[in-house]
Amino acid sequence: MSQAERNSGRVVLAENPVERRQASDAPMAAHLALPVLDQLVKEWAPAFMARLEAIWGVRLDVSLQPLAPMRLTGAVQSLEGMQGGLVRCGESRMPAFIALCRNAVFGLTDCALGGPGRAAPEAALTRAITPVEASISQGVVVHALESLTGVLAPAVPFPMAFSRWIQQDDESLKVRSGDMALVLTLALALPAGAGNLKLVLPMPVLEPIRPCLAGTYPGADFGTDPVWRSHLARAVQSSTTRFEVVLGETSQPLSLVRGLAVGDTLTFDLDADPVVSLAVDEVVVARGRLGQANGRVAFRFETPAGVVKEQP
Repeated sequence: MSQAERNSGRVVLAENPVERRQASDAPMAAHLALPVLDQLVKEWAPAFMARLEAIWGVRLDVSLQPLAPMRLTGAVQSLEGMQGGLVRCGESRMPAFIALCRNAVFGLTDCALGGPGRAAPEAALTRAITPVEASISQGVVVHALESLTGVLAPAVPFPMAFSRWIQQDDESLKVRSGDMALVLTLALALPAGAGNLKLVLPMPVLEPIRPCLAGTYPGADFGTDPVWRSHLARAVQSSTTRFEVVLGETSQPLSLVRGLAVGDTLTFDLDADPVVSLAVDEVVVARGRLGQANGRVAFRFETPAGVVKEQP
């Protein structure tokens, strides 16, 4: 490895240029059918956002990018220039890889220190990561891993723990060219600009839990009886309820209310043709006006039933 490559902050996977070219040109693997993982991982970004806000007080928009199966060598090469580290996954002796782009490192560091997430100066993009930035970045990736462990827990226990940061010449980066990996990417919307966090899961790491993740996703109907559900729906729809038309409301001292007698009058500040409310118990379900129909008092709807929100 040349001194220029060391100073550039790039990850070099192989000394042989031909081997490096073959690794980078390797075609993307065919789609890995993991229906349960595809569904559960959708909750990773919201869980990560909630965790950052609850623990750090940092409000950050996070979105999950499409899962990308690819050659492990190409996946590791995609982390070049990022702050990368190793992840222990369950009982596997093979590590996974996690990395934050430099824009995310600097922006999240500024947020964690009480700033707005300012962009780093141009010179910072090539310098070494400071111990403070590395410590804050470690907290970010720990929260990301714990959030992902939590969303996968309903299907399979898969503990993931941050191990250590790695250097560009780390032995762990010399992976086998034939292995496959699954790349999970979180896009981070920072005031400093777009950032991302990448998690590279080699397939040997996922192999022990692959049967659980590759099963048919049961969906929201799992464990329910469709016949019972249809009976319940018919029973609810045929049930009756009592409506009240509220002409108006007023506030009076308790002493006045206790002293009311037959023939006393309460005045309401209402228009001649007021808008009245249709309510079920304390819930207002519609608003409209009073009228007559077939010799009876009638209520004419002016709002759709069930969408009225009380004014604060």
